[in-house]
Amino acid sequence: MSKFSRAVAILLCVAMVLGMLPTFAFAAENAAPQSINFLDPSEASKFTVENKSVTEIKADEGLYLVSTTDAVEPCNGQISSFNAKDLVKIPAEGDWTATIKFKFDQGGSQGYYEFFGFYAMDDYNNMVGIRAGDGAIQDFLRQAGTVKADTDGVKTSSGLKSASTHWLRIAKTGDDYVCYWSTNGVDFTKTFSYEDTGVTGNTIAIDAYTGMASGYNYSVEYLYFGDDTDAMNQFAVDNAAAVLAKKIPADIPLKVDDTYTLPKGLGSYTCSYTAEPDCVTAAGKMTALKDETEVTVHMTVAGAGKTSTKDIKVTLPASGTGTAPAVTYMVTFNPNYSGMQRVTVEVPEGEVVAVPEGMERVGFKATWRNGNANYDFTKGVTADMTLTAS
Repeated sequence: MSKFSRAVAILLCVAMVLGMLPTFAFAAENAAPQSINFLDPSEASKFTVENKSVTEIKADEGLYLVSTTDAVEPCNGQISSFNAKDLVKIPAEGDWTATIKFKFDQGGSQGYYEFFGFYAMDDYNNMVGIRAGDGAIQDFLRQAGTVKADTDGVKTSSGLKSASTHWLRIAKTGDDYVCYWSTNGVDFTKTFSYEDTGVTGNTIAIDAYTGMASGYNYSVEYLYFGDDTDAMNQFAVDNAAAVLAKKIPADIPLKVDDTYTLPKGLGSYTCSYTAEPDCVTAAGKMTALKDETEVTVHMTVAGAGKTSTKDIKVTLPASGTGTAPAVTYMVTFNPNYSGMQRVTVEVPEGEVVAVPEGMERVGFKATWRNGNANYDFTKGVTADMTLTAS
């Protein structure tokens, strides 16, 4: 090849590369934001936590947050500068509709000035969104550092005064935003709309804040991008099924009575089973066959008005070979107090659990609740659970 030919070839290659660069840049700028299953710890790479303190993904719970006075706005005068603690941030460029599902537990908080916030933001000075708490659903808009909206928008009879599940949704078009709220994940009420905000909103932010020393607890199950509510609920049950399938071991560890109990569910999601060959009840109790057998377990997970099925191949040992101890469950004690850490204990199925040493605050007699009900410590444990002090 002549020098001239080589030069032309090099120029052509350079031109091709330069021509491709704008295409790559365009694709990156317009990449669709990613939905997040907060039940799966492997999804932690999809978000960041600014000034992390307690926020983290907890197994079977989701993204755990506790309200703090160090929030995205001055709260009872307890923050001196915008440096929010445990602020969750997710990239979300372009136009989008995003929905977040979270569980709420008031714990021992007095319930004054407590809010869970869901925002689109550029920075602390430019952000817009919706907040839930204090008996109301509230709007929020800050432009160029000035708060333009911060009022009670939708009054509710109970607000976030009892353990409950809520959905918040933001639809973004340019710098216009519409916010929605739901208590069932199907019917959404339009709450606020903001036009010509000047907020680009390429970041979604989540925070929980309070004016009290002890805050509310929140567990976020997922963040879903899309405006199809039906598809969102299928996404939710598929997420739960994926997490539950990982709990089934490839080699089944039989108990001494030659049985094994498959997962019963996850939060509000329930499981039912069949298997080939037939060796499992609908409730998930497997019984060993005469010989070691390769089994296909058909798991159906139901919740959010949807179902999701997983086929899991396992090895079931022969009867008479069981050695594993009884099924155990994880019981987490949440002291609901900033000066104490959660403690998790493993309890054999059917046995009672006691409050671990050091979990009682001096001068304070706690009542331990499982959800809305006081927990009966005389009953045997039959599932994983979190007990919260109040």
